[in-house]
Amino acid sequence: MATLIPDPRILLASLAVVLLLSAPDARATAWEQIQAQLLSQAGEAAGSLGVEVIALPSGHPLWSHRAMEPMIPASLLKAATSYAALKTLGPGHRFRTTAQTNGTMEGSTLVGDLWLKSEGDIFWTAERASSLALQLKAKGLEAIRGRIRVDNSHFSPPFERVCLDEPCEDSYNPMISGTAIEFNSFLARVRPASSVGKPPRVEWLPPGAYARVLQQARTASRKSRSTLVLERLEPDTLGVMRLQLSGQIPISRTVAMERRFSAERPATFVAEVFTTIIESSGIRVEARTPDGKAPESMPADARILAEDLSPPLAETIHGLNRHSNNFMAEMLLRAMGAAALGPPGTEAKGLAVMSKVMMALGAETEHCVLKTGSGLSRSCRMSPRSLGRILVAAFSDRALGAAFMNSLAVNGQEGTMRRRISSPSVTIRGKTGTLRDVTGFAGYVSSPGRPSYAVVILFNDVHHLGRAREAMDSFLEKLALAGPPP
Repeated sequence: MATLIPDPRILLASLAVVLLLSAPDARATAWEQIQAQLLSQAGEAAGSLGVEVIALPSGHPLWSHRAMEPMIPASLLKAATSYAALKTLGPGHRFRTTAQTNGTMEGSTLVGDLWLKSEGDIFWTAERASSLALQLKAKGLEAIRGRIRVDNSHFSPPFERVCLDEPCEDSYNPMISGTAIEFNSFLARVRPASSVGKPPRVEWLPPGAYARVLQQARTASRKSRSTLVLERLEPDTLGVMRLQLSGQIPISRTVAMERRFSAERPATFVAEVFTTIIESSGIRVEARTPDGKAPESMPADARILAEDLSPPLAETIHGLNRHSNNFMAEMLLRAMGAAALGPPGTEAKGLAVMSKVMMALGAETEHCVLKTGSGLSRSCRMSPRSLGRILVAAFSDRALGAAFMNSLAVNGQEGTMRRRISSPSVTIRGKTGTLRDVTGFAGYVSSPGRPSYAVVILFNDVHHLGRAREAMDSFLEKLALAGPPP
């Protein structure tokens, strides 16, 4: 006779009833009612739920529901990546990006190529690249009789795409490289031409000659309907990206379309962006067009002409957690691998560093299976308890606790929680995570005059994301206002 497997949703609902009826006189306390409500709502939204609620600062568990079960963490994994990086590199760590050459100076002209090389800076921007260019200008450089080249050897492979779901080209699947600028991505902005019948205007942010458009679109009359389509094509033989624009755009629209793309060839992208930046600073680059060569390492006898240091990790890590930036997480994973185990940084080295940090917290290997730094993998597994250990350790760590906690999103204010739980009497700092069938929260819950808690909630096998989020937010708010004593 076949064995009947109970529906997990029925089990969760049944457990909620048991919690209610097990209280003295069948009258549940407020805390028991809060637990029961979450379990009941979870049964309607997902196949499985894991919860860990911990008193702070003692670290004493107040409620554990399937807390030892390894689950898909989605972007909650970024909390582990950022904690491990702060622990390994330190909150004051700065990434260095250098401009180097083995060429010679003839007056104010550099005869030779100018190389850019970074230590895996997770947030090198066009603004900071401009600062590097101005340093070169201040040293008297006026022309480069060569090309701008990029050394990506701080990572191995020199560049790679981390892909969760097809199409891999979507911008949330990041392109990682040892030297990167603006997340290795650009914004294409399309505006109507000044008169009907002409092709629309296209501009790139950041500026640069790293992409070109095959125009098959036109500007239409004011009352026309926009039918613009902007598609990615294969790069040309020199590595320059190609986009095809088709359809029409009404002349009345000021900004018709904005779409973000990730760079297919990071070395070409960084070189072209910096070439544009350095020329805008007043330094002429004579070999302006890309030469189509594969990514290289700069000559061993290259010397540093100028360098840019990033802000401290405690500052740059904000973007990683508050806005759940996949690119920053994957870059940081490899950068800490290089720092701890020697360059080049690799995914494997970064994961080894993370595993060591997690084991020091007492997270058992079977409860913590690491595959990426961002959570862009359905092979990753972390138990709510493992994530809870990170929260408790960070809360009590004077060296890095403030940096970690300040990096998290805040309810009703900033980051991924800016539109959630807007109650002014509740403060929730945390990392959220979402895939199409996963959602969760890991962070801190407090309210004036009441205890503080570390909380991990993980929904897997989600079939209704909206209901799961509503259940999670309701639980967090009620916990802050009516949770148990420590």
